[in-house]
Amino acid sequence: MKNNIPNVIPENLAVILIDMQDYFINHDEKRNLIPNQLLVLNFCRIKNIPVAVFEYRNRGETTAMLKKEIVKFSPENICTFIKRSDDAFSVEDFDGWLKEKNIQTLLLMGINACACVYDTANTAIKNGYKIMTSDTLITGYCNECKSEKKHVWYMENSVPVRESLFYFY
Repeated sequence: MKNNIPNVIPENLAVILIDMQDYFINHDEKRNLIPNQLLVLNFCRIKNIPVAVFEYRNRGETTAMLKKEIVKFSPENICTFIKRSDDAFSVEDFDGWLKEKNIQTLLLMGINACACVYDTANTAIKNGYKIMTSDTLITGYCNECKSEKKHVWYMENSVPVRESLFYFY
């Protein structure tokens, strides 16, 4: 990847949870992805790191396993957005929410890495944000895309996340 794996959580970080709705996620993704996302969400709640939750319109709510953690957040650190297209930045209030909180780095979690997460990441970079992610926090690329292009794009354009950062010592 473009940058070394960081040993500290960057300042001015927000976590973006994209389309983790039962409509989109299968059993294996629930088993493999959600525990890592819960770890990050728990850390964010305790450390007061803001989280934006995106739900694709007419596809249900965020899966109950994640929702149980999301409802524990204080209202100033959580915001749910409903989107009508793949790119989270298509939601008018989202960029303003980030700017209001002086966010500079986005940690992306969710599904589908070759569409919604990719489009959001691409626009984030164009808008001047740094992005971070991990293949243990996103899924749905390469096999579904039948292309290595987007996988390579993630490797070149994002800072990898070391999940151990989110454990407490």
